[in-house]
Amino acid sequence: MEDITPTFGIDNAYTTSTAKKGKLKLKSKRRSHRHDRDHNDRECDRERERRRHRSHTRSRSRSRSASPSRKKRKQPSVAETDDPALYDDVFLPGQNSFKYKDPETAFRESLFEAMADDEGAAYWEGVYGQPIHLYERPKVENEKGELEIMTDEEYAEYVRRKMYEKTDEYLEKEGKRIKKERERDRKQEEEDRAEWQRRERERLLLEKERRSRKNIERIKKAWAIYTGIWDDITKKERPKSGRIEVPWPVESGRRKDVSKEAIESFFKSALETNGVANGSESKSYADILRLERVRWHPDKALQRWGRETISDDILQGITAVFQIIDSLWAEEREGEKR
Repeated sequence: MEDITPTFGIDNAYTTSTAKKGKLKLKSKRRSHRHDRDHNDRECDRERERRRHRSHTRSRSRSRSASPSRKKRKQPSVAETDDPALYDDVFLPGQNSFKYKDPETAFRESLFEAMADDEGAAYWEGVYGQPIHLYERPKVENEKGELEIMTDEEYAEYVRRKMYEKTDEYLEKEGKRIKKERERDRKQEEEDRAEWQRRERERLLLEKERRSRKNIERIKKAWAIYTGIWDDITKKERPKSGRIEVPWPVESGRRKDVSKEAIESFFKSALETNGVANGSESKSYADILRLERVRWHPDKALQRWGRETISDDILQGITAVFQIIDSLWAEEREGEKR
C-alpha cells in the first residue's frame, strides 16, 4: 500500500503553537521595519539577561556549597534555560533544540489533547485547518487473525492519513492517479478489441475455407455422379422397355430443381474444382456447354432411348434442358465475340 502520510506542515504547526499556546498567529519570514530597528536593543537586553542569570547562578552555587546538608545538583546551562521563543517572534526550534519534538510525537500529543476536551479540539482544529478528533479508533487484525484496538501510534498514523486524504495535495494526486488508470483501462480495452477483431477475422476466414472445401467436395461428388451416369448410358444398349434414368444437370440431380441459374451454377462450379470436372483434358466453360448441348438435344435423346421408351413428360424435360443450355451457349459465344 502506498504511503500517504500527510506532510502538511505538522512540525511548524505544532512547535510554533506550543511555543505560544493559544495564539494562532502565522509568523512571517520577513521582519518588520520596527523589528529591524529594535534588533540591537533586544541583543543588549539578552546579554544583560544572561549576565543576571549567570550572577544569580553563581550566588546560588555559593550558598549551596556553604550548606553541606543540601545535595549538590547539576545546574542547567544557559542554553537550557534560555528560551528564544519568549522574545524572538521569528524563532522556530530546530531538530537540535531541547524543545524539538519529532512529527509523530508532536501529532500524537496534539491528537489526544484535542480528544480530551472541546477547547483543545477547537485549538488544534485552528492549527491544522481541520478537526482531528472526529475519527473513531478502528480495529485491526493481529498476527493471530484476531481483531484488536489500534495502538496509540497506529491510531495517530491512521488519523494523519485520513486528514491527508482531505488535503488539496492528496486530491490532486488521487485525480491524476484515477485519470492514469482510466487511460490505461481505455488502452487495454482498445487492445482487447483489436485482438478480438483479429481472432474473429481468422475464425471467419477459416470458416470460409472450410465451407469452400465442403462445397468443392460436394460439387466433385455431384459431378462424378452426373458424368458416371452418362458414361453408363453411352456404354449400354438402348433399353427396349422400362424406366430410363436421366441425369439432370443440377447439383441435386433432381428434375424439380432444374432452372437456368441452377444449370449454369452447376457447370461453372464443376469447372472451378481444380480441373477434376474436366478430366485429364483442359476444357473451358464453352467446351462444357458445347458437349452438353449435343447430349441434351431432343433428337439425340430419341435415338438413344427410343420413342417407345421416353414418355412425353421426360421428353418435355429434356427439351427444356436443351433450350437452357443452348441459350447459355449463345451468351457465351456472344461474350467471346466482344
